[in-house]
Amino acid sequence: MHPDLRTQPALISSLAGIQQEIRVFQRSVMVGHAGGAITLPCQISRSVDYVHWFRQLEGQAPERLLYLALSKRDVQWDSVLRGDKVNAARGADGKSYTMSLRKLAKSDEGLYYCATWGSAQQCAQPRDLHKKR
Repeated sequence: MHPDLRTQPALISSLAGIQQEIRVFQRSVMVGHAGGAITLPCQISRSVDYVHWFRQLEGQAPERLLYLALSKRDVQWDSVLRGDKVNAARGADGKSYTMSLRKLAKSDEGLYYCATWGSAQQCAQPRDLHKKR
C-alpha cells in the first residue's frame, strides 16, 4: 500500500456464499490551488466492473460526477461537471484509478470519494479537497 493512502473497513458481502472483501484506499486530505488542477488517486484491493466518483459540497447531498465502466474501457460523465473539467482513468495494474479536476475554483471545495459496488457489494471512502485561499 502507498504510504500516503488510508483505508477504512470495507463492507463484506456474500456472493454465491463466498465472503469477499473489497478495500478502497484514498488519501485523506488533498489541497488544490485556484485555477490549477488536482489528481485524486483511488486504489481498490481487487478487480471490479465499475468505479464511481462522487463529491459532496458543504450543506448538500452527495452527487456522482462520473463512473468508469471498466469492461467497456469507458468514462461516463453525469451532467454535474463537463468533460473538460473532470476526467478519470484506470491504471495499468487494473486496481488503481484516478480522477482529475481542472480549472479549480472555490466552488470545487468539498468531499470527494471513489466507490465501487456490484449487485451485492458496496464500498466507499470519503476524501476532503481543501483549496488554499
